Amino acid sequence: MRRKRDRVIIDTNIWISYLISNEFSLLDNLIQEHSILLIFSNELLEEFYEVARRKKFVKYFTTEDLKSI
Repeated sequence: MRRKRDRVIIDTNIWISYLISNEFSLLDNLIQEHSILLIFSNELLEEFYEVARRKKFVKYFTTEDLKSI
């Protein structure tokens, strides 16, 4: 029988930190093991895109990276 996964919504600040650092190995494990089901909304994706486009994040996210999201 398939185990029910916890549904998780991750805040934009956590996503940004997760993507630019190596401090989230537990989150990596949960995602890779399919232990959680990530939930997104259009609003969350729009907010992420807006924040990731800020000058201080240009060195981490290329325009192509953001388009692929």
